[in-house]
Amino acid sequence: MYTVLFFDEANTTESIGLIKEILCDKSMEGRPLTDCPNLKMVAACNPYRKHSEELIIRLEQAGLGYHVDAVKTTDRLGRVPMRNLVYRVQPLPQSLLPLVWDFGQLNTQIEDLYIRQMVNRYIRQWYLLTVPGLVKVISGILTASQDFMRQQKDECSFVSLRDVDRVLSVMTWFYRKDPDSMNIHPDQDSSSDTKRDEEEEAFNRKYGITWSLVLALGVCYLACLKKRKEYTEHIWKYFKPPLKKLDGPMQIEDTIIRYQDIFLDNVQLDKNIARNTALKENVFMMVICTELRIPLFLVGKPGSSKSLAKTIVADAMQGNAARVDFFKEFKQIQMVSFQCSPLSTPDGIVGTFRQCAKFQKDKDLDKFVSVVVLDEVGLAEDSPRMPLKTLHPLLEDGCQGDDEPEPYKKVAFIGISNWALDPAKMNRGILVQREVPDLQELENSAEGICSSDATTLNLMKPLIKPLAESYLQLFKQASKNLREFYGLRDFYSLIKMIYSFCEKSKKGPTWHQLLHAIKRNFGGLNTVNPVETFTKRLSTVVKKDTQPQPGDPDCSPTGLIHACFDVNKLQCESRYLLLLTENYGALTILQQQILNIQDAIIIFGSSFPSDQEYTQVCRNINRIKVCMETGNTVMLLNLENLYESLYDALNQYYVYFGGDRYVDLGLGTHRVKCRVHKNFRLIVVAEKEVVYQKFPIPLINRLEKHFLTVNTLLTREQHQLAERLEKWAHNFSTETTRLSQQSVNHCRGQRQRSVNDVFIGCHTDTYSAIILFVWEDLDNKERQHLKVLEESKKLLLWSATPEAVVRLGKCYLPHNEVETLRKTYWEEQTHDNLAQYLQHKLGLARMKNKDCFAQVTTHSRLLSQSYKKDISRATEIAECRLLIETLQSFVTEQQFSRKLRSFIDEDPEEELLILIQCDSGDTNASLVACARYCILDVHQQMKTRRTALCHVVFLIQLPRIVGGCFTGFQCGLWHSVHIDDLRVQSSGMPTIQGMMGVSIATLLERAITSKAPRKDPKETNKTRDHDVPEEVYSLNARTLILPSVQSALAMIREIEEAAERSAKRVNLVLQLLHEISTGVVPSFFHGVFSHLVTLMKEKEAKSGHNPSNWLPNEASKPENITKAGTFRRACIQYLESSVSPILAGIIAHIDTNQNLDILSGHISQGDWVAQLWLHIFNTPDALQLKYSDFQSPAMQQELSEVIVKTTGCEGHTFQAELPFSWLIFEQIDAISRNTHENLKEKEQNLFVLKRIVKIFKETPLGKLLNDFQGPMDNIMHLYIQDFINMTIRVQSDAERELVFRVILESATELLAHNPTCVITGLVSIHEAYQHRAQHLAYFQSINQVWPECSEALKKLLEEQPNHHLFNQPLDVQGISLLLDQLNTQDAKSFSSTTGQASWMKKVFCYRPVIEQCLTLYSSHPELNFNSAVVRARQLWIRDMVLKLYIEHIGTMDRGVDHFSVKNCMVLWQMLEKVVDLKQVESFKEVEKFLKICNRAAISAFFKEQPRCPICDCEVLTEGSPVTLPCSDTICLRCFLDDKLLGYYKCRKCHSNIPADFVPDKAMKESKEIKGFKDYQSRCNSFFMALVSQLCFADNTPPSDEVVDMLLGYITMTKPPGKNRATTKQLTKELTVFNDCVDPTPVFRSFLLQLLLRTSEDRVYSNLEKYLNQAQRVMESTEGLQKEHFNQLCLLVVQCLEDHYHRESMGTDDAEFARDCLQKAEQLIQHDQPSRKLVGIAMAKFGFAITSKYIHLAITKASRPNNIWALCESAVAVCRKPCPWPKIFFIRYICRCYGIGSYRTMCQKRDVSFLKEICMENSSKTEVNEASDRYIVCGPDYTRIRDAITQVVLGEKIEKLNQAVK
Repeated sequence: MYTVLFFDEANTTESIGLIKEILCDKSMEGRPLTDCPNLKMVAACNPYRKHSEELIIRLEQAGLGYHVDAVKTTDRLGRVPMRNLVYRVQPLPQSLLPLVWDFGQLNTQIEDLYIRQMVNRYIRQWYLLTVPGLVKVISGILTASQDFMRQQKDECSFVSLRDVDRVLSVMTWFYRKDPDSMNIHPDQDSSSDTKRDEEEEAFNRKYGITWSLVLALGVCYLACLKKRKEYTEHIWKYFKPPLKKLDGPMQIEDTIIRYQDIFLDNVQLDKNIARNTALKENVFMMVICTELRIPLFLVGKPGSSKSLAKTIVADAMQGNAARVDFFKEFKQIQMVSFQCSPLSTPDGIVGTFRQCAKFQKDKDLDKFVSVVVLDEVGLAEDSPRMPLKTLHPLLEDGCQGDDEPEPYKKVAFIGISNWALDPAKMNRGILVQREVPDLQELENSAEGICSSDATTLNLMKPLIKPLAESYLQLFKQASKNLREFYGLRDFYSLIKMIYSFCEKSKKGPTWHQLLHAIKRNFGGLNTVNPVETFTKRLSTVVKKDTQPQPGDPDCSPTGLIHACFDVNKLQCESRYLLLLTENYGALTILQQQILNIQDAIIIFGSSFPSDQEYTQVCRNINRIKVCMETGNTVMLLNLENLYESLYDALNQYYVYFGGDRYVDLGLGTHRVKCRVHKNFRLIVVAEKEVVYQKFPIPLINRLEKHFLTVNTLLTREQHQLAERLEKWAHNFSTETTRLSQQSVNHCRGQRQRSVNDVFIGCHTDTYSAIILFVWEDLDNKERQHLKVLEESKKLLLWSATPEAVVRLGKCYLPHNEVETLRKTYWEEQTHDNLAQYLQHKLGLARMKNKDCFAQVTTHSRLLSQSYKKDISRATEIAECRLLIETLQSFVTEQQFSRKLRSFIDEDPEEELLILIQCDSGDTNASLVACARYCILDVHQQMKTRRTALCHVVFLIQLPRIVGGCFTGFQCGLWHSVHIDDLRVQSSGMPTIQGMMGVSIATLLERAITSKAPRKDPKETNKTRDHDVPEEVYSLNARTLILPSVQSALAMIREIEEAAERSAKRVNLVLQLLHEISTGVVPSFFHGVFSHLVTLMKEKEAKSGHNPSNWLPNEASKPENITKAGTFRRACIQYLESSVSPILAGIIAHIDTNQNLDILSGHISQGDWVAQLWLHIFNTPDALQLKYSDFQSPAMQQELSEVIVKTTGCEGHTFQAELPFSWLIFEQIDAISRNTHENLKEKEQNLFVLKRIVKIFKETPLGKLLNDFQGPMDNIMHLYIQDFINMTIRVQSDAERELVFRVILESATELLAHNPTCVITGLVSIHEAYQHRAQHLAYFQSINQVWPECSEALKKLLEEQPNHHLFNQPLDVQGISLLLDQLNTQDAKSFSSTTGQASWMKKVFCYRPVIEQCLTLYSSHPELNFNSAVVRARQLWIRDMVLKLYIEHIGTMDRGVDHFSVKNCMVLWQMLEKVVDLKQVESFKEVEKFLKICNRAAISAFFKEQPRCPICDCEVLTEGSPVTLPCSDTICLRCFLDDKLLGYYKCRKCHSNIPADFVPDKAMKESKEIKGFKDYQSRCNSFFMALVSQLCFADNTPPSDEVVDMLLGYITMTKPPGKNRATTKQLTKELTVFNDCVDPTPVFRSFLLQLLLRTSEDRVYSNLEKYLNQAQRVMESTEGLQKEHFNQLCLLVVQCLEDHYHRESMGTDDAEFARDCLQKAEQLIQHDQPSRKLVGIAMAKFGFAITSKYIHLAITKASRPNNIWALCESAVAVCRKPCPWPKIFFIRYICRCYGIGSYRTMCQKRDVSFLKEICMENSSKTEVNEASDRYIVCGPDYTRIRDAITQVVLGEKIEKLNQAVK
């Protein structure tokens, strides 16, 4: 057996995640559901559907989501507001989506089957007659109705079988009802006395079914439709026999209307209640649904008679006690109303249903029914507790799911709402929708209201249609601007009011009566003009009078409000008031100006947090109830949470008992009948914006709306003054464009301020309130307009912000008025701080013996309790009599009031001061208003008990928001003032008044001179009173600098991030800033501030605008003030921000090379180092700081970050030893460079030294150092250390010591011939380094590759001070030690791959440095004889030979040739002697070594060496052995000899050898042969590298003996043998082995190119040897002709030409080519072949360069200066008798640059040398014959070509088609 748990509407709860866990994970809150194995779970979900956009707009206008628009709400499904969804649903978790099954909906055929079964059930239960065909017809009608409803686009489309069941239920009820009592047969005369027989009765029963079905359709379907005519036209056709066939769609509507009239005719209606369609339908539907207990949802606009119908039905349906017999046939009902609101809870609704169920218990349910009425049910949808979800089971069974359904629990239900609910609720009942009535319905309703008196109705009829048309137009206009602000109640009230005028006067209304009625009922919205709208249509009906007639009502604003309270003048009931105001100003006006009501009760809703709960709401409702019963006028303010409870009272539909009027009053189910006194009036006072944005539309429509501002009370004169004051405020706030172009550019981009930004709390009613207050405050004699206006300006100026006063110079006000206002603001008024203001204000209050009430707005932080002392000191009120409280600390109004009472009542005879603070006044405006009212209430109550004064001050903190955020300006009892910063300004800073018109540099300069002079009239352009205190202008330097240090230090960055250095710098700077000067030299602080003043002046001079205007131009910028919080703080921050970048630049500059550490380490001792530091720092000219150093070069703006520079070599950081040593270095270095550049050759170094000293002494820094008395040796030693760090990147202390020693010795030598002084010593250090710079640079490089070098030298110096190396330059010492370390290797170092790799790594690392150093000495012959250098070079050659061996032959990456490891040490030992591979001795050693290696390889790869059967030699000594196809093995030399002779037989066995036999392929299988060939190949590579890198090193040739040996390596002489009688010359690779002989002679260019890299004389000799040897080879080889020698010569020429191209790179190639051409002119004619070939190569190279420049000169008009000489040299070569140079030149031009280019040259006849290279007829452009290159394609091509030609010439195209085919 399974248990099924069903979650209905699972996705409507926020607990959908828990449901997902139960369904998917089978757990709950992480605990598995193991105890329920048979539990199955099913969940039903509502669909995710969105309303149409049209419906959403309509719902918003109707008030849906009345306090939050859908686009602003946070109640959303993703991005879609919940209000826009058909069902309020939550998103399903992703893991639930695969489990979703779309149930869909029934299709028409299936639904029709269900409907047939339902109809059959009613017939079987004898509810309906059994008539053939009846089931089919009724089912067809119901199915068609269901289909029609689903096709609708609104709420009506949600139908189900519940609707079918309700239709059958209602139809049965009508059918079974007594026909006589219901008049069920409308087509028969009910008064007929004719007796009906049985047939007639049966006939009427059948027709009764028809009318019953029509009524049921009207109740269940038609009532919810907006377009009802479409439904009747659709459905009437389905009425077929056995039902009565209808005459048309109108018969359905007529029948329903007739029955609605019957119901309404049997109720009693009050006078002026219209019997309109809405009321008839509402009463009819309520009666039917309550009778049958069918839930009813009544949805309609405010004023659509919903509440009236409820009252009428409740009064009529009293069962047997009903007033008319008609309703005695109906059940007695008892209505229980529940007022819904956002505070509604599910328990309240469930409780209401249970209460009604108890009423039905033990009652006859056929005669009694309880009705639950949920009033304004739509408001409950905004409750976060979703109380309406409880309706689902209650509407179905009358009880919740866990209760046992009982008949008595099923109660009737009526839900009244202004908008539709979600379909899940409305589908469980019948929906009745009322739209905005059309014109005809409005006219009918108006006539119904006026129908109580026929005479008056006749007077009203001409007005009804114009009034209705005007209302509809006004309704549309208002709905576009602000929801549906005007409703039907306003129109009905208008009709009733005009009707009352007519009824009273017995004549038509006058124009002013109409105007009065229009203004009273259509006020409160300033975006439309109701009077103008109505006038357009009424002016043709009623005469428009300009002057009121006697008896006309007052149409002024005050007159309209007075009329609301004078109910005796009008016979109609006047609606209650809604006064729209600003800042609750209407409260004071009502009390003092208009009503003057003594018994008026004011209920100000509390805005304290805990007062928003249910208890406080009930408390306020009870106070209203008391006022209703006693007839007092009650004013409600800030009570938005209880207005829903007053809807019944506001409807003014009373129930009368004993002559008294009663209405329901309460919240939720707690409702009581409250007696309403005839004098009771209710006034709702609310902020205008609150009404527009938050008030529900039903509430607005129930009230009479009026604007009430102070402006409504002003006289004409006062109006004019208020307008002038408003214009003045606008001019005060608006900046003029009367500025210079420079100022315009400077201020461009700043936002234009509004009045609310300037005058805090100002609103549209402020000007009127000020004028009215000042007017009444002045005597009649003083009430001159100018006097009133001036006093009003001063009163408004109290609320101005200081930045606005500062910027007054830019506004539209005259200059003299600006100065007057500034003087008033700064001197007469008190805005600096709160203590100053209280001292001033309380002094005035004590003089007048009045309590002071003030409202202070501020942008600063609120006060703490510690500030009591300052206030007490300023006000002379004891701290115990001073109360400072924050509004947010109180949770209830009662708690706040109790605190006030206890403090005020504590000591009645002592003066008290109460300071109430409120944070975020922009969002707590209602809380401030509530607290203000509460204070006045408590103060009034306690006033009689006190004899001393009690002052109250509100402190309201406001954020800075563009356009203002506060409209709480108070006038009258409360004095409004704006104090930007509440706290007293810190000492040492000038006031805002003192900073105006003064540049920052001037402020700083005054601070450093410790004076505070008065402003310069030229600078400020104004004068001040003599009594302004001097401290107003003073600035304490330390007060400004010390706060700026932190931000300045934060801007400083290291080149490399070093947090420790940054932290240390902070401590250093702060410590030094606090150091006090000893009197000998100025302090560090003085130096900083002096530089700051100088740089600030430079900055302001470059700024391009007036620096005195920094306060209005920069500090008062909104972004600066917003960042700072207050204007005073913005000024200080701007000062700091202006100072900080410069201060950062100063600190960063003086801390170059950690220069601050020097001062910090010596300042306490006071020695010469600290004195020198401070002397230099306090001499601005010596420091040479410029403001441009702190600016970005590109943007010309201050740098956001300042980098601490380091002058260490290659950017490394170091700790300086001498103060500001880098400045000394830079200046001396610059002077030295300039002096050396202008140095004459004959001038000696000592003269140069003296000149540099003289120039440096003339600089500010030089003068300072020259006058400074300090130890010269110490200064030199410290400077040398810094000098080394700035010029050389030393790696260790040992290196620094060695360099220090060298520089000091050299400087000492220079000083020996010069007079000694500090400057001379410093300059000598530079000159000493200049002499040793190159050696020190090489020594630095040596230390970089070998860090132990300096330590080794230092150790050697300590052990052997007289070692011969110390007579050498420092770099030679390092190179010698380095090579000694590299050459101290033993056998173990080369016996392993690791050892070789380690040694090779060192060689690679040392090589660049060693070769660079040795090259230096090679290029200086005078140094080359040095024995140390010679030894170093020989050691390096030895290392390079071994390096090449390991690279090419060694085992670094092979690991196969074990014998190569042994040979490493053999080679190392063979080269122990003098090594110079340019000499034949060393070269022979290498040759010897390679042959040893070859024999070792043969032994390693082959155990036995076979001998050649032909020449009897060892096979492997002649190269790789050759195994013939006959398996005989011979040496390679014999095989090649036979191949040259063309002998293809084995000389041993005489078997044939294939002519294409390749020895390598035959020997492919031999692994040993492969290894040996690879080894020999590596040996050859080693040898070639040795020759190229060492023999021809430094582009110098080796000795002649070595060259002869090299030439001997590329050829060999074949001695006579068995088959050859003569010797033979053969070619081979450059190798010492004889096994690489070429089968045919091959001349390689490798050695040739090496030979060319020598001097010119050696080239000729070497080339001659090369050619002679090649010629001998050719002569000894048969078959070689002379052409082969020509090819060899061509090879030589190409190599030479390439050589010249390489040499010309990086030089002037034109000059180089000219030299070559001049030499070629002589060499070409030489008899020696080598010189002739050199001449040809030079000529070809020269022609190539010449043709390039000629082409450039012709095509691009680019002619170098030496092109003419170059061309003349080329032409000179071409003039030789031999024509070939000229032919080659022309061919080269044509080949490289085209024939066209050559022709262009030939056409330039004006250039003489071009004539020499022009061929005859070269200028002719005609072409005699053009060859067809495509003729080789064959006859097909020729045939098609000829056919195309013929077609082009005019033949027919068929010939071409034929040819193609």
